[in-house]
Amino acid sequence: MSKTKKATPLEPTIVKTDQSLVHVRHSITIRQYKFWHLILKSFGEQIKQGVQPDSNGFYYHSIPQISEFLGYDVVRSELRKDFEALRIEPIIVNYLEKDGQPAAHYMGFVSEYKILAKRVGFRLPSIVENIIRNEEQNQQMFLLLNWNIFNSFSGKYEAILYKLCRDYIGVGRTPKFTIEKYREYMGIAENEYKEFKELNRWVIKKPLAELKKSPICDIAIEVEFEKTGRYVTGLQFKVTPVGNALPMPEVLPEVDCTAFKGALVEIPDTDKKKYLEKFSQEEIAASITRANIYIEDLKAKGSVIKHNSIYHKAITENWGLAQLEEEKLKKAAEEVAAEKARQAEEQKRLQEEEKQRLLDLDEKFLSNFLEMPDNLKEDLIMGMIGSFSKMKQMYDMMNELYKEHGFDAHNQSRMFRGNLISAIKNDLGFGPKDNQPK
Repeated sequence: MSKTKKATPLEPTIVKTDQSLVHVRHSITIRQYKFWHLILKSFGEQIKQGVQPDSNGFYYHSIPQISEFLGYDVVRSELRKDFEALRIEPIIVNYLEKDGQPAAHYMGFVSEYKILAKRVGFRLPSIVENIIRNEEQNQQMFLLLNWNIFNSFSGKYEAILYKLCRDYIGVGRTPKFTIEKYREYMGIAENEYKEFKELNRWVIKKPLAELKKSPICDIAIEVEFEKTGRYVTGLQFKVTPVGNALPMPEVLPEVDCTAFKGALVEIPDTDKKKYLEKFSQEEIAASITRANIYIEDLKAKGSVIKHNSIYHKAITENWGLAQLEEEKLKKAAEEVAAEKARQAEEQKRLQEEEKQRLLDLDEKFLSNFLEMPDNLKEDLIMGMIGSFSKMKQMYDMMNELYKEHGFDAHNQSRMFRGNLISAIKNDLGFGPKDNQPK
């Protein structure tokens, strides 16, 4: 028997599986069954990421990643045998045609495969591929399966039974099976466990006991038999969540996708969650923007573009950090400039208000002055004119204005008006120290 070196298992992983693809004859081994689920998962993720098949229609999955999921290094010779079994062993899917007539579709678990140095190439049967590609069907038919629990089972029957019952955790019970249909579902050959006592011992009781003993199994299962007289003719399983069992949603829990809106292809939710654990929404959005610029450059050069690989590199290397810093500096400069402009505008407003206040005061002083007796007004005006006696030109001009216009001279000359108001403020008792007229 080949020795295998232990690999480090990944963190707990949620795997999407399709109920319509499970209700087939499970004629493959537990390891082959696990390989098949990995292939389905890989294909679904690649479709979401916009990955295109090669020229022959093959998609690829990393062999080291298979080892990481299984928890040990996969031997290539065993991998080849297992994939050959997946190609040869049949799936028979029963369904209704559009006219309502029953039909059966026959296929292998995979249509073609090839084992390379570090990758497995595969092609899925058309009906399997169509189901996984159909987003609406995915919404209705895909469920959550805890990979760590599923992968921990070493027995084929317990794994298949867990998978069956995990499908119906939201309903609480599986559909009813006749004994014949249950044998077919579990992949029991015609010459195996012919007596119900043996079938019950090895394909019902034993896997149920193993599931009950499992410290990480997240469901409790009870079998209910249907009898006709003394003979068991059918059965179904009651399912109850235990511990931290995930509820049975129809799709994976939603991830806040705000940061990923700019992506040109769909980024898997599992990747989104990992990115959001390490980077902020702003950093991710900025990195995607930078990645899109890089993608446009590649398109212009006619280069092959692997969108999700580019996005992964851009986000994990935080390409958007420099852009964010630049935007922050720009925003800070804009805020400083806006604050300065606001302060200047406020200063201008205050100055205009003060100017208007002083003009209103001047008008009040002048109005009070004009209400004084004429002899007092004349004395004040002549005193003001006399203050310019040493400035002959100014004195003559002020004197001529007063002689010609009298008490209306302030309306004829701004200079006369300004000097008159100053004289009123300085010399008359109705202008108090606070510059407010009485």
